[in-house]
Amino acid sequence: MTLPKRLRYFLLRDSQLTGHVLQIGLRVIERTLREHCPDAPLTAKYGGITYIHRLGSTLNAHLHYHSCLMEGVFAQTENGLRFYETVGLTQKVIQSAQETIRKRLLRLFVRRGLLSSDESEQMLTWENGGGFPLHAQVTIAANDREGLERLLRPADLCCRATELPGKR
Repeated sequence: MTLPKRLRYFLLRDSQLTGHVLQIGLRVIERTLREHCPDAPLTAKYGGITYIHRLGSTLNAHLHYHSCLMEGVFAQTENGLRFYETVGLTQKVIQSAQETIRKRLLRLFVRRGLLSSDESEQMLTWENGGGFPLHAQVTIAANDREGLERLLRPADLCCRATELPGKR
């Protein structure tokens, strides 16, 4: 998940805002996952990890979020923890979640005085997600440990960057 360039600047300067943006995005994703697990109870929770990248591939300032989430939700049952797999999670559903995230984040930026209402309304007219892409194309099978390692390797490097020689 990322945001348009004009909004990323605010995230780089405000860690609370960075966390709030992530929280809004993950709430929408959790609700979407739960809605597509028809047998799951309302108390079911999603599972996964998210890491925040602050740089792009050319070491430019480009704050964005990488999440690796289960395609379903977990709930406690009489027999222990149960996983409920999603059903009917289509590209159209993902686009709908993306649009909800975009609207909620723009409202957040307006409430915080970082965007005017007019700017927000104009950004809502942008096509192709309007700079708020939500990529959900990669699927790793439950038993594909090598695939999971390849997917999560950037997170490991990100977390270990302070362990490199000469770094603090």
